Amino acid sequence: MTDPRWGTARSGSPRTSHRRCAGVAIGMTIALIAGPVPADAATRSAAAEAVPLAGSRGGVLRTDPDERRARLQRAIDSSEATLAGLSEDARRAVRALRATEKASAEAQRAVQMAQARVAQAAAVTRDLNARLVTARIEEAQADAELTRIRVDIDEGEGRRNDIARLAYEGGLQGSLTVFLAGGSAAEISERMYLLEKVNDVQNAELDRLALARGQAQAMLARLAEARRRVAALTVQAQANLAEAARAGEQQAAARQRLVALAATRRQQAAAVSARRATEARRLNALQAESERLTALLRARSRQTRGVSRQWVRGSGRFSHPVTGSVTSPFGMRFHPILKYSRLHTGMDFGAGCGTPVYAVGDGEVVRAGWAGGYGNQVVIAHGGSVASTYNHLSAIAKRSGSVGRGSLIGYVGTTGLSTGCHLHFEVRVNGVPVNPASYL
Repeated sequence: MTDPRWGTARSGSPRTSHRRCAGVAIGMTIALIAGPVPADAATRSAAAEAVPLAGSRGGVLRTDPDERRARLQRAIDSSEATLAGLSEDARRAVRALRATEKASAEAQRAVQMAQARVAQAAAVTRDLNARLVTARIEEAQADAELTRIRVDIDEGEGRRNDIARLAYEGGLQGSLTVFLAGGSAAEISERMYLLEKVNDVQNAELDRLALARGQAQAMLARLAEARRRVAALTVQAQANLAEAARAGEQQAAARQRLVALAATRRQQAAAVSARRATEARRLNALQAESERLTALLRARSRQTRGVSRQWVRGSGRFSHPVTGSVTSPFGMRFHPILKYSRLHTGMDFGAGCGTPVYAVGDGEVVRAGWAGGYGNQVVIAHGGSVASTYNHLSAIAKRSGSVGRGSLIGYVGTTGLSTGCHLHFEVRVNGVPVNPASYL
């Protein structure tokens, strides 16, 4: 809600620096009008950081997205003061562009997060697929090994049955049977030997069968575990595929939003660019009026030299011109449309239209009336080449003659190139704006 005066910083003598800075400001304005329209400096640099690096893995950014977002917000907050001197439509255009820059950074962060989710889902898919292949190989191996063991068991049981059958047919069912069969001692000894050998073979076969059955049980457990792992990994793979699909949809949506914001940003940048010529005309008008006031005060300073001290009283410090807080101090500012820094030549006080405005010190009204971009203006000379100006007044109460500190001279308004009710107050020494804070 301010309309600061525009100019440049001073260096060297007041007269030389004022001319030099005015020329530089006008020259830069002409050059910038013809040039392209970049985004606001603060948001432009932050937005540039939001672009994925070429060749980076998965579009990973150079800086942390939370840090980049915080930096962008700080830049937006700190640069809000640069809007103070813009007309309302220009201010809206710049704010809209800044909001889109911020939204673009958020959208870029969403794209990055979606990319990370897609990459993570792909990595999980690769891991699950590898584990699933291994589990299926183990399942097939266990199944094949179980089949082989079962064949061995079947063969072993056949051999065991054959041994029992042969022993039965040969009369070798047991030691008692051998003795009862009769015969010579040699025959009985031979049959006993054969029976012992048959028993050894039969016992060995039974041991092999027992071992094979134990292996079969272990292999059954291994096969069941392999099949359980295959089933579990299959479920995980299906869930991961669903997550990958959701991540892909979010990535596509985030990218679409980023594209839409880029189109909006181009339109808003064009709107800001369209304000360039108007803003340049505003600044030129204010600069021209400021130079006319400078010439007027310098001429009067020469005319009253030697007697000008009569307007200075006490310490020479001024009182505040209006009841209200300072909303915009004296100092350099960056113009977000014309892209160069300029001097806010006064101090803005926030106050409602109609609030009384008072002279800050004893002096003489040397100018009162319409002053172009300054609107209704009162200028008071205080002696010693020091003057104060009161701008954008809604009405003027004192148009000429002497005034004392605290005298009513007008009322707060928003006339001229103002952006809302406020008092733009200046202190000038030999016509050149200086920081009013040094005198209040």
